[in-house]
Amino acid sequence: MEDFKDLLSVGAVAKLALYLGLAYFIYWKIFMVYYKYWYYASQGIPTAGIPWPLLNNGAKMLKAFSKMNDVKWTVLEEYWHSASGFTQLPPILAEFSGPLGMLIISDPDLVKDLYFAKNQHMEKSTKMQRILSRFIGHSILFDRSDQLWAEKRRHLSAAFYKDKLQPMMETIIAVTQATSEKWVSQGEINISAEVSDLITECVLQCVFGTSSETLGKLAYIKQGEANPLYPGQFLKHNFVDHMRRQMKVYR
Repeated sequence: MEDFKDLLSVGAVAKLALYLGLAYFIYWKIFMVYYKYWYYASQGIPTAGIPWPLLNNGAKMLKAFSKMNDVKWTVLEEYWHSASGFTQLPPILAEFSGPLGMLIISDPDLVKDLYFAKNQHMEKSTKMQRILSRFIGHSILFDRSDQLWAEKRRHLSAAFYKDKLQPMMETIIAVTQATSEKWVSQGEINISAEVSDLITECVLQCVFGTSSETLGKLAYIKQGEANPLYPGQFLKHNFVDHMRRQMKVYR
């Protein structure tokens, strides 16, 4: 009899846990999606279509990613245009690639107002901190704007006053000019890859004071195979592989 009661109590707890889990899932994945959709639409904010239950706008985003080599915009811009049906994006657009949705603000005057006049009311999302934590650690880039963040920023500001920025600008101009001349000689280039390499090279030369090629190659190990890469290429491959790993269910 005691064993039966214990079994019954375990079954009741398991059933309760199942019900609570199901209720939580329905609340966050279905109810909150349509509540947020109503919340934005009721204020006259254009939306990127009505989201599907559970999937949200995931199918539309995947469609945009499948055409990433054949579109005139970036992948996200292609997704926003195709999902909303707008040929020109409105100043504010609500989209639902996730259950809580997000506001896409493309009006530069609104962006300036948010980041300058109303920046005390704006807080950085912790999403990118979670995604990039294994890549860049606990970075000030995505920290919450608390007292510790303000202290770190105060110490960093000394590295970005005008007398130090001027040599950096000269370095960036020189690297860009040399790279553009190389592009002209090549004729046809992959502009996305080349611009990405250019930005990485500018950052490395501003930080280390020399080109990535003079720093020597590092062994980039992927799936047990070591591939020697210059520091700029190393960082680029590492970042891309990290982001791809974050998109997989089994990381």
